[in-house]
Amino acid sequence: MDRAAVADLQKFVMLLKSDASIWYLPELSFFKDYVESLGGKIPAMPEKPADAAPEAPVSGEQPKEAQPVEQESAEPEPMEEEEEEEEELDEMEGINDPEVLETPDDDPPPPMGDPTREPSESEMEKMSELRQQAQELAGSGDLEGSLAAWNQVVEIKPSALVYARRADVFLKMKKPNAAIRDCTAALEINPDSAKALKIRGKAHRYLGNWEESAHDLSEGQRIDFDEDTLEVQKVVDEIWHKIRERRLHNEAIRRNRADRLEAKAREEKLAARRKAAAEAAAREAEEEAAKASAGAGAENFANGANFPPEVAEKLKDPAVKAKLATMMNEMKNNPMAAMQYMNDPELGPILQSFVGGMGGMGGMGGMGGMGGMGGMGGMGGMGGMGNMGGTGDEGGADGTQQAPTSGVPPPRTSVEEVD
Repeated sequence: MDRAAVADLQKFVMLLKSDASIWYLPELSFFKDYVESLGGKIPAMPEKPADAAPEAPVSGEQPKEAQPVEQESAEPEPMEEEEEEEEELDEMEGINDPEVLETPDDDPPPPMGDPTREPSESEMEKMSELRQQAQELAGSGDLEGSLAAWNQVVEIKPSALVYARRADVFLKMKKPNAAIRDCTAALEINPDSAKALKIRGKAHRYLGNWEESAHDLSEGQRIDFDEDTLEVQKVVDEIWHKIRERRLHNEAIRRNRADRLEAKAREEKLAARRKAAAEAAAREAEEEAAKASAGAGAENFANGANFPPEVAEKLKDPAVKAKLATMMNEMKNNPMAAMQYMNDPELGPILQSFVGGMGGMGGMGGMGGMGGMGGMGGMGGMGGMGNMGGTGDEGGADGTQQAPTSGVPPPRTSVEEVD
């Protein structure tokens, strides 16, 4: 019989010993029927493992109970139905102040002077004359002449009041950016300059800077209240109040939107973690079930074979049992996987002893030798026993010999012996 076929048969028998459920595979029903017809006893069908099979117990330990896997946690919790989001408001809707300039000034900056410069006595006298001249020109409506005079004053010795008065001329000329620049310079010298605050507040109104305008006018009125500025302040405060309410409304909408997006992101991240945990738990349960099945197969293998004492002693080692269980698990998908362990220092001797023991059983493959029973036809050689008649001479004591049972004819009697 082909040796490869015998080796395959040995591996198949080893697989049957490790896993009794193989007997009940539909495709092997013919083999099961054949063995039973010969009087063979088929092992009972093993019970099906639970959904989460327990870990294979080490010898002497009690098996652990399988922990149920909460599959429902893999499903993300339903999110609350999103509320309809309010629309943002246009802050400037309905705001129409005719004092706001469509094209503000963008002239080059005027001379700003040096506040730390110390002028001479003659310069001081000239500066006094220029200041009076600038005020008179402004009063007469000659804003350009007044501005030229204030520029000369600034070059001699600027101060917070000088900057503020030139800013007032810029404001009357509808040059809010230049006025704001001078007022800011004045407030750097004197932060409590009410005149600079009020003028700058009015200049911001021309630019439509309602928040800055409301702030400066409020501060200026707090320091030095006047009725003329109050009328402007009322207009600015009313507009700024509307804009501020809409701005707060829009900020609340954006904040709520950001909070919902953040909550949604957290929920999706949590759902992803739950799903990953459930999948990992399912994989772990499958691996534990496979280990338990392989461990049971290894235990059956160790208990079902008649190993020599030294091999049986090795099988008591938990590490060897674990490696044997790994091999059994691999053999479920590939019965030939056992071959790679034949040279393993721990499993190799066990497998070789197991296969050798199977051969010593007279080998199921040896049943093919029944064909050799045809040799019984050689028993026809017993006809040669007719020579026994030749021994019928009275002195023929050899006639009492029995024919060999091996089927080999007895040695023929020589002529010399007959004579």
